[in-house]
Amino acid sequence: MLLLADLLVAYAAAETVAAPADARPIEIRALAGALVEVQTHGEADFGVRRGPWSAELYTDTLDLHWSPDFECGRGWVDVRAEGAVAGLMLTPWSGDAPAPGNALLASAIGPDAGLVRYLPGGFYVGTQASARIWLFGATPTTSVPVPSPHLIAGPAAYVGWWTPAGAVLASGGADLVDALGPEVTDPAWGAAGAVGAPVQPWLTLEAKWHPRWFVSPRLELRIGESQGKGAATAFRIGGGMPYGVPIVGYGWARLWAKDYEAGRVGVYVGSPDAAPGSGVGDEGVNRPADGKPRLRFGAVGDAVSWTAYATGATQVDAGVGLNGGLRVRRTWAQVEGGYGLLAGQPGLDAFTFMARVGLDWAPVHKKST
Repeated sequence: MLLLADLLVAYAAAETVAAPADARPIEIRALAGALVEVQTHGEADFGVRRGPWSAELYTDTLDLHWSPDFECGRGWVDVRAEGAVAGLMLTPWSGDAPAPGNALLASAIGPDAGLVRYLPGGFYVGTQASARIWLFGATPTTSVPVPSPHLIAGPAAYVGWWTPAGAVLASGGADLVDALGPEVTDPAWGAAGAVGAPVQPWLTLEAKWHPRWFVSPRLELRIGESQGKGAATAFRIGGGMPYGVPIVGYGWARLWAKDYEAGRVGVYVGSPDAAPGSGVGDEGVNRPADGKPRLRFGAVGDAVSWTAYATGATQVDAGVGLNGGLRVRRTWAQVEGGYGLLAGQPGLDAFTFMARVGLDWAPVHKKST
């Protein structure tokens, strides 16, 4: 971690693209949303930045970030502090029902550093490293033992390709885990335990095709493979959350997996610039300045085959949904309704509804004097 940070600082000193002071206004962004389901979740974000420096609050996570641009890339160093719901360990499921007895408060704090290099033809390569101290606590419903603090760190590398109509990203790395106290076990976590094996290699692949047509198809493929994942480090699947694998009709992070193969098929009608500017659906949209509203409606179907981290059992889940988006300049709104085809929930419990509103990065204008 320190070696990568030192390299980044040296690289930045040599290649940072300087901008005049008046070209770096203070900017803000904001987002608020909720997913109504069996276990309702919400999000509220706010960020401030100027040039390469930013401070952002992602619901319960504070991120302090430095990300200088270079001639052919960018880098970053940041510190993140996550509050009581890191990894959404507060709302676990077991089978087809919430499992409040397995719920844990989870907090994490630590640094990240990384570099990405832009290549011709829309390709790029990068590397990053992170380290987190994880702290766990009990809720009023917790019946499993509370894990001791853990250090989770590790390197990662990736290669990708991006165009406005599609993207491919392949990543690989390892989570390195060190217990800072006695290990605890419980059948709810299986042999993997609450945090997993000391070394947890992983690979992911993500490919998207979404041409910028008025009537456009949407195809997405996501694959993840790993070894030794525990409850805290397992892949998160479900809902429209931007930090995992989205499956419409399912709650945020409902499925905790050691591997998965997921696909999405959809069709959209309307302006591609109506897409949200952050989170799921961000497609590098244009931010039209003419003040005319941009609308878009879509229908999607998701399917995923996944292997549970705790039991090793493989199952298939699927969902279908309808969504709509509206954008006026840098302000946008998004709604989505979903139905979990194989969610195992009766009646209305199989339905989900998500609503989000947001403001993309926008300059704070000073009043004339």
